[in-house]
Amino acid sequence: MSALSRRHGAVSLFDFGPAAVDYPIQFNNWSQWLGHEQGDRIAVWIEISREDLGDSLVDAAATHELWESYHGSGERSPKYIPGVEALGRGPIPTTLFRRILLVATEDRSIFQSVLWPAEKLKEELDAFRFLAPLPKRDPIIEALDAARCGRS
Repeated sequence: MSALSRRHGAVSLFDFGPAAVDYPIQFNNWSQWLGHEQGDRIAVWIEISREDLGDSLVDAAATHELWESYHGSGERSPKYIPGVEALGRGPIPTTLFRRILLVATEDRSIFQSVLWPAEKLKEELDAFRFLAPLPKRDPIIEALDAARCGRS
């Protein structure tokens, strides 16, 4: 969830629909969306039926306008991914899910698409997690852990 979505009581969504724009800086904040900061082997993305979200979808263009409004107000602009980040207000029922995308956080060329509803989603998640490389640990954290445990 981005700072922008939190400010508006919504969840962050990617909107690759007609309102999406390819801004030069939009890829600066993607690593957290691909699971890099969660310390897990995989990131899980859920494709949602944008048409069925109706009024609860604030598309990429409208979200960009919200973000730009912070510049004019003098308020600090919250982080978000311009051009493709959208907002979803309110609950999103699982009936709107279309597909699940599993992405290995350390090697994004490893991915799997699972159609929804998935009869054996837990088993597919476990099998994919087993194939995905372990996340790399930050060398500074490794050194601190070693020092704390008396290893050098």
